[in-house]
Amino acid sequence: MIRALLIALCGLGASGFVVNSGNGLLDRVLDNLEKQSKFFSSDYSDINVDGLFGLRMAQGQILAAVEECHKRPVCSARYLSKIKDLESKVGETSEKALPYVKDSDPAYYERFYQTIAKAWILPYQAMLFDKAELGSVKLGTNTSYDEDYGDACYARVMGTFDKNLPRCTVTPECWDFMTSPDTSQYAITHQLLYFIVIEHVGCLKDVERNLKGKKIRDVQSRMCEKIYKEAEGLVKKTNVKSINRDLFLEQTVLCGPLGYESFMREDWMAMTLRWLDTHYGCFRMTLDDLEQLTDEMVHDVYKGMNVSKETIEKAKQLAEQESKESYEEQQEKELKAETNSSPTMRKLMREKGMKDDCLAHTSGLGFGCRLSHSSDLDTIEALFPRRIKMASCRHWTVLVVVFVLEGVDLSCDWLFYSRVKESSDSYIVNHGYLHWVILVVAALGSLTFVFEVINLAIEMFTESGSCVLADTVSMVSTWVEDVPQMGVALAIAVNTRELVHWIQYVKAGWAVLEVAVRALAQCVFCCSLSNRTQRAMDYFVSLSKFLAQIVVLGCSVGIFLRLLQE
Repeated sequence: MIRALLIALCGLGASGFVVNSGNGLLDRVLDNLEKQSKFFSSDYSDINVDGLFGLRMAQGQILAAVEECHKRPVCSARYLSKIKDLESKVGETSEKALPYVKDSDPAYYERFYQTIAKAWILPYQAMLFDKAELGSVKLGTNTSYDEDYGDACYARVMGTFDKNLPRCTVTPECWDFMTSPDTSQYAITHQLLYFIVIEHVGCLKDVERNLKGKKIRDVQSRMCEKIYKEAEGLVKKTNVKSINRDLFLEQTVLCGPLGYESFMREDWMAMTLRWLDTHYGCFRMTLDDLEQLTDEMVHDVYKGMNVSKETIEKAKQLAEQESKESYEEQQEKELKAETNSSPTMRKLMREKGMKDDCLAHTSGLGFGCRLSHSSDLDTIEALFPRRIKMASCRHWTVLVVVFVLEGVDLSCDWLFYSRVKESSDSYIVNHGYLHWVILVVAALGSLTFVFEVINLAIEMFTESGSCVLADTVSMVSTWVEDVPQMGVALAIAVNTRELVHWIQYVKAGWAVLEVAVRALAQCVFCCSLSNRTQRAMDYFVSLSKFLAQIVVLGCSVGIFLRLLQE
């Protein structure tokens, strides 16, 4: 979901605005993304399934962002280059990590290879939860999750459960298990992941065909609504307890890429940025962190109980001592290959130590979460309303300039047509077809004018974008309307004995002004061609417009020279 951040950054960069002005949150996001990608690339051999899952989710968001940015004319080379480098590094790191994941747990690797083999690109459908409806959402209480049973359901969907069982199989029992309404915490996130996997492996249509009108999206919406309310409950005084941070990140990583933009909150974005170790570029768990985590766990256990402070303090000391004694031993075990472990999707919740006390699972989720937060355009607009508003003013300026240039030119065409039709000059009388040519060209000019303005407005002010690039429309308009019109005007100016009407001066002068403005815009367009897809077509459009403008300029100069002779 970084695509919206990318688009916003590119737009601001192309407008000449400084991205690190304001509160600098966007720069911090990009900086953290780069640090995290460097961390993973430097220690890819220790990435476990959880970390790789987060990387693949992140990679999908970056790919979607680059694709979306190519559709828009405002993406600057600077930020697009940064995002492309990030995608390349994430993709390379993920590929390098695959054989190490396989060696650590071959059975799990074979069964769930499809979940970590490629980038996760999911259809983004923007949706905000209604605050009034959230009040009536009832949270589940069941935090348990049958790992083996859940794994079997995942495997049936992916076609790895039984060779005789086809892909995309969803049994009634699995459907009931994965839609159980009373779940919470990791149990409900694993249920949601099941339906995300259905989309990821290409089973959406096959599964929905057997659901008797039910839609996977409806199930996802219901779950993410509950997950969001649960996530809100985890945030206390602008922070989340250490023990719950991994869960909070997982909730955002799973719901964010689906388009549930309620998760894209400025305060949550800033909060998760604070959790990252800025030096190492990862989420760490030192002995001090472990002590804090232990204290929080003990406090939660005794919460609401009539127990003295002394008893709680003794329990904390005992728990801290036990945690410290097992810490080094546990780290050593987790850094080794996870032999004798069952192939279970529960690994999405399991942690593995990496270098510098970094955590694979939490760091991977954090990377995906950072991209999810940074990709929502509504969040960007909320963070930087002044700059987004200024960018919108730039869009309006472009639209108004095009409207004025084309509108005045079109008015000149129709006035010129009426004067030529009324002229008694012998050349015009003997060549009666001239006013018909001017009429046809003026009519075509009217049609292209309306289409060009509407197309440009759609391209600038809608998320879907226009069906035809504005530069292509402008090129066609120049050849269809401007070139023939100026050619006829030059022929009349050269062959008539006297000035037909003062509009000839206006038309020639306005054509020169229009060519100058379009040439300037074309220079800006050409400067960004190296960062666009379909560059061959873009160069063709640019060259074609350039040639047409030369013809129009030549005709205009010729008209001026001829008229000045009189």
